[in-house]
Amino acid sequence: MDSLVKLVKDLSQAKNLPEIVNMVSTAARNATGADGATFVLRDNGYCFYVDEDAIGPLWKGKRFPLSACISGWAMLNKQSVAIEDIYQDLRVPVEAYKPTFVKSLAMVPIRQNDPIGAIGNYWANQHKATEKEMSVLQSIADVTSVAIQNIQLISLLEERVRDLENAHRVKDEFLMLISHELRTPMNSIMGWSEMLVSESQIDASMMKTGLDSIYRNSKAQCRVIDNLLDASNIVLGKFRVSQREIDFLPLVKKAMEEAQAKARVQNLQIQFHSDLGAVFLKGDPERLRQMVDSLLDNAIKFSSAGGTIHLDLLREGPSVTLKVRDSGMGIHTSLQPHIFNRFSQTEKYSTRSHGGLGLGLTITKSIVDSHQGQLSVFSEGEGKGAEFKVSLPLIFTRHEVLQSNHA
Repeated sequence: MDSLVKLVKDLSQAKNLPEIVNMVSTAARNATGADGATFVLRDNGYCFYVDEDAIGPLWKGKRFPLSACISGWAMLNKQSVAIEDIYQDLRVPVEAYKPTFVKSLAMVPIRQNDPIGAIGNYWANQHKATEKEMSVLQSIADVTSVAIQNIQLISLLEERVRDLENAHRVKDEFLMLISHELRTPMNSIMGWSEMLVSESQIDASMMKTGLDSIYRNSKAQCRVIDNLLDASNIVLGKFRVSQREIDFLPLVKKAMEEAQAKARVQNLQIQFHSDLGAVFLKGDPERLRQMVDSLLDNAIKFSSAGGTIHLDLLREGPSVTLKVRDSGMGIHTSLQPHIFNRFSQTEKYSTRSHGGLGLGLTITKSIVDSHQGQLSVFSEGEGKGAEFKVSLPLIFTRHEVLQSNHA
């Protein structure tokens, strides 16, 4: 009893699973005077022999199917078992025991209602485990279950603390970023406004330059605010799109033509290709235009001077596919699964070093999702460009229906 009390105290201070395994294996052997003890964990459909304390080697580090070993039997049947002669019990895979010293054994499940493992005791001479020995082993298994749950809870709490700390860090960085993104155009607006108001003599050229700057920076600030509002609506589940029949092709062409001017400033080319005469689908033209603009802006932002951006619109089965491919800085493979998450940025692929809030792709993903479409990204890695692919469901036009009927 004293040894069990000591084990409970020791387990309450255990920080990780290896500590628990070591303590329990030794305690289980000593509690019954066994010649060996094993600690087994359930690993999907297998028994994993994690550790052992024995006079000779057993099965440490090995895995066996649950149906092929006695520890698996104890877990599957949710009950303990004592076997005086292992060579007379059909549940025992004797071939696995022949190289060992084992003649008798006892096995108890860890957590009887939903076993997560088992503790085994072994004897070199035939031994019939007493009721007291089985009770002690089960008590050890029970406190082991509690100890494992405790370290799992501690691990979850530590992970939660890290998540909260990271969330606070991201929030602080984002607030700084918002301040910068709002302040930059505002500085230009205020500077030109003060000059135009205070200067008594301003020629037409200077006036046009100042007004153009004010207009351009006002639009930039509006985009920042619109992105913040869209991101907020996404979080609150209030992001909405209209649904009406539109031709997607002229929308894409218009977005490409307007992006050309921005591309030329950075010495970039945009090449558009499509064999389609019309692309009818149901959707919100303003949101779909926002989606195309975002993908083109993203390609321009991360492309190097002298590069080419390829914009392709093609039909694939019942869907229309829009591909935006650049030859820019690419996306690290570790980031690609998270590229559409809010505020997901890295040193190598960061909108922070190129301006923007890092919300564009998140909003784009929501627009595509709200149109029952799919958005994906592919990049071979850093420096190898990236391709964003949008697939949207088409609707049959009257002309297509007539063609189908004539066929």
